Amino acid sequence: MSLFLFVLLSSVTLSIDAYCSREISRLVRKYLFHNILPSLQLRPVDVLETCPFHPSHDIYHDHEIHKQAVDALEYKCGYCGKLFVNEFYIDRHMDRHHNNMIPVNATTCLADYCPILGCSSRHDDKKNGMADKYSTAAITSSIANAKKSFGSLNRCHQEDIDHTVRLCEDLSSK
Repeated sequence: MSLFLFVLLSSVTLSIDAYCSREISRLVRKYLFHNILPSLQLRPVDVLETCPFHPSHDIYHDHEIHKQAVDALEYKCGYCGKLFVNEFYIDRHMDRHHNNMIPVNATTCLADYCPILGCSSRHDDKKNGMADKYSTAAITSSIANAKKSFGSLNRCHQEDIDHTVRLCEDLSSK
């Protein structure tokens, strides 16, 4: 991924909508922190605070750092110490009991960047009533394909492009 594309992505802050996939955000975060930032010789703390990829803007960053994998089958909540049999249940717990721990300035849903990395569009899935039915294997495969070749990315949907243009116009008018 070129530095130009990284700067372009960093210049647009996508707004939170009613649904932000925690699972897809986790995959995008992992891809950014383990593939893109190292290729630019950056650590997460080196990212400018104005960049939407800065950890302080990531909606789920605080929750993720408060999840402790006790072993392959158990997670512990860093806020209250409760144990869970898998990541799905600790995620639900975080949503229900610790949503107040999300910082006010955490407004970036990393899942919004998934289409740019080659994942399916969240908007299309919501229209089809499938917002909660993302396949982890399919998303991981899409990200792996995007890593291999920029040309393997899915084409943008006109609706998504129009939405991003409106966001940019809103930002530039302020």
